[in-house]
Amino acid sequence: MSQDKERVGSWVLAMGVILEAISETEKINLGESTRSRLLAYGNSLAATANALLADTIDELDFEKLGLKTLSAGNLAVVYGNMVPTSDEATDRLVVKGNLKQALGGSLALTEVFNPKEDILLSYGVTFITIGASIIAIGGGKELRDIENRLPEIGAWVKALGAIMVMFSFFLNDNGK
Repeated sequence: MSQDKERVGSWVLAMGVILEAISETEKINLGESTRSRLLAYGNSLAATANALLADTIDELDFEKLGLKTLSAGNLAVVYGNMVPTSDEATDRLVVKGNLKQALGGSLALTEVFNPKEDILLSYGVTFITIGASIIAIGGGKELRDIENRLPEIGAWVKALGAIMVMFSFFLNDNGK
């Protein structure tokens, strides 16, 4: 049962993060409201997936705490995009949400980073953490009216990481 939850959670995570990456890609011709909805849908899926993955861990450790923090970061991004506020307030919430995701990924890494045992999971979580950090840095630059493509780059780094995490649950038994 736990393995099924992990597989479903990792698949939903990959789908959510890919939707987020699509929403951040400037070369894809989408309207602003469509971009905002895709970002919200993607982060909603990622929040659900991270919570589902956290539910597969029985004891409270850094991995479970990290997954819950990742989920909270995803929800902050969703809230920032759904609540009608000023553009600056929305951007601040999105930056804070991505910083929470980076913190959550860092916490989870303390438990899962073991390239000899599961290289895809280790590097996948690393990429997710780095991607969230890049998005947060880019969002900070946008708050200072500095044009940059860091959110787009970070979103695709996160997507690559989420796909690696998904493959880690489908290609092996993850030690179970």
